[in-house]
Amino acid sequence: MTRLPARGEGRLGCILWLFAAGVAIMVVVKAVPVKLADVEFADFVEEQAQFSARASGETLRERILKKARELEIPLDPSDLSVRKSKQRVQIEWTYTVTLDFGVYQYDWTFEHELDRPVFIV
Repeated sequence: MTRLPARGEGRLGCILWLFAAGVAIMVVVKAVPVKLADVEFADFVEEQAQFSARASGETLRERILKKARELEIPLDPSDLSVRKSKQRVQIEWTYTVTLDFGVYQYDWTFEHELDRPVFIV
């Protein structure tokens, strides 16, 4: 005897999976650009730190703040610390990005520390 599937069987599971997939896609669409900007900014800061032999600490600071503005990173100047000697450069920065998901807001805090030798080019 052949058993026929009951009508409507599995629809609730399908709806829940579609909802979960929609939420996951929304999170990815909001979070990935923020993370990519953070990675690009961290790479820029590291490059500036390594090859900053001829730049003063204030010049280095201005370059970093300019790049943050270009990438639309909400870095407050008071949350950026640049200490430079002849041998090393130490940079610390912290900022928070608010991801708005309509019914929920998530504050994503990024904290970075960088301590690199200065290369003379």
